[in-house]
Amino acid sequence: MHLRDFKTLAYVSCLFLLVHGLSFLLCIPYAIYFGEPLKPFSLSALITLAGGTGFYFVSDKKMKETSLKVNILTVTLISILLILAGTLPYLISQTIPSFVDAVFESTSGFTTTGTSILQDVELLPKSILFWRSLSHWLGGAAAVVFVTIILPFLNIGGSWLFSISSLWQESPEPDFNYILKRIILVYILLTVAQTLLLCLGGINLFESLCYAFGTVSLGSFSPKNGSLEDYSPYIQYITGGFLLLSGTGYVFWFLLITGKFQKAWENEEVRFYGLIILSVSLIITWMLYFIADGDRSGTLRQSIFQLISFITNSGYATADYRCWPLPVLLVLFFFLITGACSGSVTGGIKLSRFLVAVKNLKLSFVTLISSTDEFTLRYNRKKIDKKTNLDVLAFIMIWGLVFVIAVVILSPMGTSLKRSAFYAASALSTFGHQFNLANLPDAGKALLSVLMLAGRLEIYPLLVLLSRSFYKNGTETRKKLS
Repeated sequence: MHLRDFKTLAYVSCLFLLVHGLSFLLCIPYAIYFGEPLKPFSLSALITLAGGTGFYFVSDKKMKETSLKVNILTVTLISILLILAGTLPYLISQTIPSFVDAVFESTSGFTTTGTSILQDVELLPKSILFWRSLSHWLGGAAAVVFVTIILPFLNIGGSWLFSISSLWQESPEPDFNYILKRIILVYILLTVAQTLLLCLGGINLFESLCYAFGTVSLGSFSPKNGSLEDYSPYIQYITGGFLLLSGTGYVFWFLLITGKFQKAWENEEVRFYGLIILSVSLIITWMLYFIADGDRSGTLRQSIFQLISFITNSGYATADYRCWPLPVLLVLFFFLITGACSGSVTGGIKLSRFLVAVKNLKLSFVTLISSTDEFTLRYNRKKIDKKTNLDVLAFIMIWGLVFVIAVVILSPMGTSLKRSAFYAASALSTFGHQFNLANLPDAGKALLSVLMLAGRLEIYPLLVLLSRSFYKNGTETRKKLS
């Protein structure tokens, strides 16, 4: 890496920190309204804006062509800076006095996970609760840009195959700014629409915004201890519907708003996503109705909602699913790992990669029977080359390997093997579960924080930074993301 690379890195960091610093100011009206201290947000804004200004003075003040190494380092560093800055309101207000706990809560917010170390969130100031939910929304916005633009650019895990450029297949291809404006517009419109519909359902603007921020970003921070269990079926249907829409992916929404209706419909992943929701929710309903004891009213609604919540890796709940029969939990756990559509803020492996893996399995049987070596694997009617296919399968294997290693490390930290597996899979899939982690050792919280960040960044950037070859000098192709 050269000095100009560090100056470019400083410039990008400056932009994100300045926006981040201004976002703290959005919490001040709520602090004033509820008569709460302004210091946690004014001081956080001052520190973050000062940091962004410092980066500005040592930067080149403009974007330049950068190497793959610099792009990976930039994405990772910005994520860490946003998380660290996000701890400031918790630490300054002393609502979360422990640095490790504050980092965990901030990581869970910005990675749109939603798992918490707080035992009673309703004791927190309203303005802090608003910041928790706002961190979801900001992290989700950053993640939308990452998964739809930056991730295909880096081509992590064969992600270009599922990108807008791959489906567009026309000349000229849409550029960075054209894509960015439209996907952020959809993100904002979904947020506004859900907020209005929730207000019409009888809940106040504060709670409507908190749940809209969490839903659209596929997180699960809530201003209430009980998530959505105590709300009306209307509120649950609205929230479940917007989870479903957000899990569909911004590649699909981009094609729709640009008039590419045929391309949007031809997306195999979206059709597979819809089929899973329809079929598996009915299976879970049947299992709950005939296996579960007690009140069966609302079984279909709860089944559909929890399946959507698990497959989108959100974590909102309309029932205590921890009491559900083991076969149902195993089904939900499987879809927690697969995640929803590529191009969404969901975690997990992604349905697109799972589809490619299924196609490989099918092809292995076909070639076994027909005794042919012909490679005819296709996705969205497009032939998959061997390198892309290998990248996809390698990503699934690496995801599984990281998961196993995490379970082995977590198990001695006072948790059972089953609980360790659930914690590790949830963190790596950015799924916000209902178990409280306040009593988990600091080492365990730190590990889960790293897993949440790894899951949001699709694992590879963090693994690459641990490689010695990353830091060796060499000739690299330089590209500009614009």
